Amino acid sequence: MDIKQNTINAEEMTKRLNTTSSNIRKWGIELEKHGYKFDQ
Repeated sequence: MDIKQNTINAEEMTKRLNTTSSNIRKWGIELEKHGYKFDQ
């Protein structure tokens, strides 16, 4: 099965979510603790 993945950088994510890059990093760390994997 092919899975299409959309990617977005942290700067664009901060704009879309109206938050800070440090919050994006914190959320990413928490998601990884629960098994989500991200390309860095």
